[in-house]
Amino acid sequence: MDILEKEVYNIRQVLVFQAKIFKRMLNIMDKPENRAVKVLHIVVLVVGAMGLLNFIDLIIKWIIGG
Repeated sequence: MDILEKEVYNIRQVLVFQAKIFKRMLNIMDKPENRAVKVLHIVVLVVGAMGLLNFIDLIIKWIIGG
C-alpha cells in the first residue's frame, strides 16, 4: 500500500501544480469588455475604414482625372 499511496500523492501534486498554472493563465487572459467599449471600438473601426476608402477614392479620381 505504501507504493500506491506515494503514486496517488504524486498524482495529486501534479494536479495541484497544473491547477496553479491554469489559474495563472486565466489571470493573464484579457477580461471581457463591457458593451459600450465594444460598440465604441466597432464605430472607430468603421469610421477609419470609411476614411481609408475616401482617401483611395480621392487618389483614383486624381489619377484618372475625374
